[in-house]
Amino acid sequence: MKRFSIALLCIAFFISSCKKSTPAPAPTSSFDIGNSTESSITISQYYTGSLINNSTNGVSYTWDFGDGTTSTEKQPVYTAIKTGQFTLSLKVINADGQTSVATKQVKVVAPVMNQITVTNLYFDQPAFTTTPVLTKADLWVEITKREKGVTYKSLSNGSFDAPVVFKSLVYKDATAAAVPIALGVPQKFALDLNGIMRNDQSYGVQLYAKDATGTYLIACSDWSGSGFSFSGNINLTAFTWTTGAGGNNITLSGYYQ
Repeated sequence: MKRFSIALLCIAFFISSCKKSTPAPAPTSSFDIGNSTESSITISQYYTGSLINNSTNGVSYTWDFGDGTTSTEKQPVYTAIKTGQFTLSLKVINADGQTSVATKQVKVVAPVMNQITVTNLYFDQPAFTTTPVLTKADLWVEITKREKGVTYKSLSNGSFDAPVVFKSLVYKDATAAAVPIALGVPQKFALDLNGIMRNDQSYGVQLYAKDATGTYLIACSDWSGSGFSFSGNINLTAFTWTTGAGGNNITLSGYYQ
């Protein structure tokens, strides 16, 4: 009986040893970004989508988005905040500590404005009683930006007291007959797609005219009845952003970078 018990213990120890020595299946790392299975993709700034984790035999996951942010969720939601070229990676670890890494190249682009065109210009429709009828004036466009959660005072000319983030070059001695009028863009200006498409931050576009009698706001996207029309996407490489008020129309256009 004693020998039988010892034999059973040996068998149990042998079975236990076999179980402990059986290695965990090797991990494989694989993922897709949204519906794309490509190894290199281009997306727009503020793109948000799920990362599809196709990995196997993992017990822990580490995502590195290449822009300074990481996640340890199995299938995190990815939001592209910064523009540029990034390597997005997923490291998978199995129960034995073995690792497998997969990567994809991600280019994040934003619309960069390089042209402003006044397509319609009416000097004979003053927006305010204090604005005279003009026949010739210097023109320029200013863009302001209101941050989410901040209250801005409404000015007497119908715009908001928000920071000016862009000012075009001045077109001298413009007349209504001169349209279309191209206003020079003095420096590279990247628009925030979040501010245009999602209204988390709000842009304002103002068209100013100046002659010997003073400086006047003759079109403003904040005025009642005005609005934005945005078209174009990264697949088309170019965009147009149009607004207008008081018979005046402005088109801002550019490319993605």
